Amino acid sequence: ARSRSAAEALRQRGMNFDLLAARSPLQLEAADLDRADHIVALKKAEHLPLLRERFSGWLNGANPGRIEYWHIDDVDRMAPAKALPLIAEEVEALMKRLAGTSVRL
Repeated sequence: ARSRSAAEALRQRGMNFDLLAARSPLQLEAADLDRADHIVALKKAEHLPLLRERFSGWLNGANPGRIEYWHIDDVDRMAPAKALPLIAEEVEALMKRLAGTSVRL
């Protein structure tokens, strides 16, 4: 689902984001995981079981260092006004870490 609160947070940070023109999220596929240098999931308790259920073969052969879990709840447990600043902090920290490696955002 498209998030009005996420779109507004992007606009507040100077990013032009048209919520109505944005495409809906796509379903994750194993090929996406294979191509990724680094994977971020917002909540380990929520996403690790999904990875095990849908991509157990991939997960069993994956380098665990490629997967990073942030500990931020989804909107059913945390208000966007609280979650979005936490996500912004995590993104900034990730960008700083990646700036010191060969992987660039």
